[in-house]
Parts: sequence; C-alpha cells; structure tokens
Amino acid sequence: MISTSTDVTIELSKKVPAKAGAVAVLTAREGPPQGLDLLPQSDRAAVQALVDVKALPARPNEIASQIVQQRPMHRVWIVGLGESKKISAQSLREAGAAVAKHARRHKLEHVALIVPDLLQHGGPGETSYQSTLEALVTGFLLGSFTFREYKGSASKIDKQTPSQARLTLVASNT
Repeated sequence: MISTSTDVTIELSKKVPAKAGAVAVLTAREGPPQGLDLLPQSDRAAVQALVDVKALPARPNEIASQIVQQRPMHRVWIVGLGESKKISAQSLREAGAAVAKHARRHKLEHVALIVPDLLQHGGPGETSYQSTLEALVTGFLLGSFTFREYKGSASKIDKQTPSQARLTLVASNT
C-alpha cells in the first residue's frame, strides 16, 4: 500500500450494523432529518431529542451529536446540508468528508451513514440515488485521506499504523 493512500472499507446494508461507533443522518435546514425509518427505536429517540430542543445544524457540514445509552453505546450524528434548494452532489461530497473527519477526530473506526434520496436528478445515465451514493462515498474517501509521505522518519506518527475506516451506507433500496 502506498503511504499516502486511504484505508477505507465501504459496504451497503439495509439496516444499521450493531458495531457502528456512530450513525450519521443527513438533514436540510428546513426539513426534518431524512431516513429515520431505517434507524432503530433508540436512535430515533436520540434524533427526536435533538429535534425537540432545536439543536439541528443550520449550516452545511455542521454536525450535532447525541449519545445513545442503549448497549452497545454509540453516537448519533445529524449532519447539516444547508438549504434544500441548494443541495447538490457537491454538498453531499462535503457532508461525506465532514463525517469522515468527525469520525477521525473522535477515533471511531466504523460509521454508518443513512442514505436519503435528496438529489432532484442524477448525472447523465444515472439516477439521483446513484449520484447520492457516489457523492457520499467520494466525500468520505477524500475526507479520510491522510498524507504521510513527508512527515519524516523521526516522527512518532509514522511508526503508528493508521487505523482503517469503515463506512456502512444504510439504504432501503440496496
């Protein structure tokens, strides 16, 4: 493996994996979080608690977090996308990168991301769902990138093995 590569595993699932350290849900500024029907009841309650206290992110790529106490303990993140009229593939890429950076900051190796069908249209020959998946995965890969080539051999960071990130995309139509 090249020292500048990204060590990420991407998988698709119809339900949230039990070992995920965090579950991310996307939301537009005006609307409720998307894809709540794919979440377990305890996660839905945590998201609803954030909605009730109006703690939803207003700006794009801002993340609100809530800890779910039910075993196994994990976090629920609500990721802001900005205004619903301005949601594009680029805003989804940026949201995917924000999730990857937030996971690295909190030292989480496994994150589940609920995939909503938010885009109005896809690219040429693609559905909006395919474009959404591609944008989220691309953003997560770019956000997970760690450049280690010129850090020097005396650095303790080089001697540590980088942790592998795992993203599970949860969608009802996988």
